[in-house]
Amino acid sequence: MLGRLVKQEELAVLREAINNLPRHLKAPFVATVLDGYSYREAVELLELPLGTVASRVHAARGALAKAMQEVFPEVSL
Repeated sequence: MLGRLVKQEELAVLREAINNLPRHLKAPFVATVLDGYSYREAVELLELPLGTVASRVHAARGALAKAMQEVFPEVSL
């Protein structure tokens, strides 16, 4: 039961962190990671160069990892 509560708390923090991403990072992250579009599909969807999509997804992942580490320092990423 405790493990389930911890996972729910982690998920809530992650959702909040995603919602707080700057729009230019959030859109490529959501498109590729959450919605499952390939980077090439995201390029067309977002009208951005491939390198920009890739770098923004990378930056979003870093920002999310940092946000999670701030709340859950005991978890190694």
